[in-house]
Amino acid sequence: MAEGVGRLRRFGVDRKHDERAISGLYDVVGLGLNYRISEMAAAMGRVQLRHLPGWLEQRQRNFETLAQGLAGLPDVQILRPQDVEATSSHYCLSVVLGLAREPAQQDRQGRECGGVGTSVYYPQPVPRFSYYRSKYGYNESAYPNAAAISDGTIALPWGRI
Repeated sequence: MAEGVGRLRRFGVDRKHDERAISGLYDVVGLGLNYRISEMAAAMGRVQLRHLPGWLEQRQRNFETLAQGLAGLPDVQILRPQDVEATSSHYCLSVVLGLAREPAQQDRQGRECGGVGTSVYYPQPVPRFSYYRSKYGYNESAYPNAAAISDGTIALPWGRI
């Protein structure tokens, strides 16, 4: 029962972060939830909301600085927000690599990536996760673009540049 509840609060993911040999190596085996905010966190969040406009501006500047530094590199495609009517949080900068992701990423701490931490936010396209395959009958081969993007994308932190 404890494992089932843990999986439910992990969005249906089959293993915890510390159980993954490679960042992003997991499967979604069931429907999951996200109710992870405590009353204390909510109170602090209300105070922090006052700073949000300035933080968003700084993130956008950081995103653009990092994007400019990566522009023109071979085998690197920067994923940019597409909806001009929406405001992006610029949480991170995701790039699609024209090469295998794991050698480029090396390890979860990014020690072999110039000291820059990298992550894998979307390790598999939805049709590859067993829950969605079994529930909706998704055929992975019907979504080649989703697979290509998923298999080659790493996320770089927005951080302070």
